[in-house]
Amino acid sequence: MIKRIVCILFFMLPICISAQETTKHGTIKVEKKGNIKAVVFDNVNLRLVAIDTYGNMNDTAVIAFRIKTTVKGLAYDEPTEGASLSKEMKYHLSRIDEATMLYFSEIKVKDKYGNLINWPDFKSKIGHSYEKEE
Repeated sequence: MIKRIVCILFFMLPICISAQETTKHGTIKVEKKGNIKAVVFDNVNLRLVAIDTYGNMNDTAVIAFRIKTTVKGLAYDEPTEGASLSKEMKYHLSRIDEATMLYFSEIKVKDKYGNLINWPDFKSKIGHSYEKEE
């Protein structure tokens, strides 16, 4: 009895396998770059990074911005070309001991079509006090 069941299953297996469809009707194409959804400050690499609708980070989308901050009682205001801060501003930010706010304004962002977008101003927190809060 067991031999008959095994033989029946052995002969039914190729029929079941060949019954599955092997032709492809189409493929799904995923767009790799979307529209800019947000611009955030990367406090590790000290640069502005754009995030698209798919969650991809794009560090080349930010063309220019202005940063304003106060470090140890001295106010700094610097226009920047590109997404990264200048060496002088990185040095000043490395001296931060307490909580400090960074104000970003005049942000220019290039979208996937090459259009230049004026992004709204925003502020970001940096310093040891803010890192302890989270």
